[in-house]
Amino acid sequence: MNGSGEIIKEYTVIIFGDVNGDGYVDLFDAGYVVSAANMEVELSGAILKAGDVNKDGVIDAYDVTSMISLANMETTISQTGDNVVIPLN
Repeated sequence: MNGSGEIIKEYTVIIFGDVNGDGYVDLFDAGYVVSAANMEVELSGAILKAGDVNKDGVIDAYDVTSMISLANMETTISQTGDNVVIPLN
């Protein structure tokens, strides 16, 4: 914002794994990724980036497996550009 309170520029913040944008990575997000991998829904833009946890440009079984592990708190995910899923054990 400038001094007059006018918005100068807007940004989209992507939390990798948080497909529905509620601030949490949980089974709801995993459900979206499962639906996308099964081609029941098409994700695009920031939502696609959030769900493509292995950053290969597509939502597939690898992302589904990772999302379920993330939702069950079995792994973590790097929130940097080099998006990597890291096992907790």
